[in-house]
Amino acid sequence: MISISYEKNMLMTQRQMLNAQNLRFPNPERLPKVRKSMCRIKHVLTERAIEEPDSRRSAEMKRMINAL
Repeated sequence: MISISYEKNMLMTQRQMLNAQNLRFPNPERLPKVRKSMCRIKHVLTERAIEEPDSRRSAEMKRMINAL
């Protein structure tokens, strides 16, 4: 999960740096792919949190997912 977040942050930073230099962002199709991957991962994690029998752990899992 961290690698997906890292990838998103890296791409957004690269895009901002290139925009500041009036340069074109290479491979802009990567951003929607990363967003879609993150969405899918969050969906699976949310399903797991809902199925967690321990309500405290379930709530903690949901908080972690929402922070992403």
